[in-house]
Amino acid sequence: FFFSSRRRHTSSSLVSWARRCVQETVSTQSTWGLEINLTDTQYLVIDIVIIAPLAITMSWTKAASGLSREQPISTLICAPVIVSVLGQILIQGAFQIGTFYYITQQTWYQGPVYYEDYDEDDSIQKMCQANTTIYLVAILQYVATAVAFSIGKPFRKSMFTNLVFTFNIILA
Repeated sequence: FFFSSRRRHTSSSLVSWARRCVQETVSTQSTWGLEINLTDTQYLVIDIVIIAPLAITMSWTKAASGLSREQPISTLICAPVIVSVLGQILIQGAFQIGTFYYITQQTWYQGPVYYEDYDEDDSIQKMCQANTTIYLVAILQYVATAVAFSIGKPFRKSMFTNLVFTFNIILA
């Protein structure tokens, strides 16, 4: 019994991590499709400062005080999980692309600035307001997803009992 319930919890955590990977893929694909790109520093901040602390501290939420009559899903390959992931891809992609088109319609918007002076090891760098906007929207989406999938009852306590995780959400 212990092994079975532990495996379900681990599988659920893996699905959460997979959702974060999908989020980063959506950000990358939407920026590439719009011919802009997140910088290496932006990727590092997303991975090391935002995702890693949220993913680690999210799992620190304690188990609920009592046992629940509800049973967790027994398989990860099922309609609710797949629909959830596909829905997340569509919603996040739509928000990022919508944000891009909204910002490009503003009177103060300036298109990408291309730098021709670059090292042989670097690609042409682009500065763009849309890049920063999509980056900030993506960070908001990472935090919102962490909150949304911090499932409390009936299997865990409220996410607010995990003070480190709550602190990380506030900082992010």
